[in-house]
Amino acid sequence: RYIFLKKRYGLSPVGAFLLHLAGFLSVSVNFLLYGLLNVPVLFTGKRLRRRWAMFGYLAGWHLAGFPVSMGLPRG
Repeated sequence: RYIFLKKRYGLSPVGAFLLHLAGFLSVSVNFLLYGLLNVPVLFTGKRLRRRWAMFGYLAGWHLAGFPVSMGLPRG
């Protein structure tokens, strides 16, 4: 998605940084939200636990600087 938006709109470095920051904040909020939703059911809900893990992985991907080894192939 980031690659598409950069190519489509020709973002400046500042624009790209703001796009990445917004993405990281969105993923982080979702990670915290799903973490809070998992607490009452003690992480026994499979769907909630998987979504929490997915957003945790995405937050880690953002913090690691978008390494290709963690993302989808860019063929």
